[in-house]
Amino acid sequence: ETILRMEEETEIFILSAEWVLNLLKVYLNGEERVHYYIEETDADICYLEGCGCVDWDATAQQEEAFVEKWDDLIGKAEVFLAEQGIGLVVSDLCPWILEAADHLRIRSILISDYTWDQMYEGILEEDICDAYRECYEMASKVIAYDVHQPEMEHMVDDYELVSLMARPYNMELIEKIQREAEKPLVYLQIDAGGSDSIDGLPYIFINGSNETLEGDNVLVLERFAENAHNYIAASDYVIAYPEWDVAASA
Repeated sequence: ETILRMEEETEIFILSAEWVLNLLKVYLNGEERVHYYIEETDADICYLEGCGCVDWDATAQQEEAFVEKWDDLIGKAEVFLAEQGIGLVVSDLCPWILEAADHLRIRSILISDYTWDQMYEGILEEDICDAYRECYEMASKVIAYDVHQPEMEHMVDDYELVSLMARPYNMELIEKIQREAEKPLVYLQIDAGGSDSIDGLPYIFINGSNETLEGDNVLVLERFAENAHNYIAASDYVIAYPEWDVAASA
């Protein structure tokens, strides 16, 4: 949004998973200077079914398969970056795009509060952590949030610290949500096991991501991508997987 507002002729190309792009299309509301491409930019942590515990064996297998694809992804990205005349690459944890930018001498920025090698250190195989670390160290600049892993400060010479949250809150919407709620609000971004598990409980559950969760005591978000942080701010309790955006909002 800031780039679009400040640079009237700049084109933005977003590479990410399909579900991310679908959310962004709603949030950016048909902006013609933004172009969307489905690509495998990340390999999420796997969780054991029915709980919030990490399945490290499944995560390791997924990470190994993901790292094996990097050479192909980097090759495709180099062609794409050159053809589109890209002048700046911004990455939120996607490692391989930073190597592609480095090969073409394109300036790059890594924006996050941690990196995957820090998350997996001592848990997954060392070669996986090394592969991530080597890519992240190719960034031209690191911009980190206030709550961040200290290792990020040593990744590159050009390091900058910014605020905890990037999006402003809509106080009118927050007050409206709280005013209309007849019971305490619980923001739920975790698999609750279906509607039966919360049916009849004396709370209003805000459905953060569970597509199957519905019922008289379930509130579905309006414009998820735009308002998730506002619903979190309106809540009395937050139950979620340890995701950065949820934790920062809370």
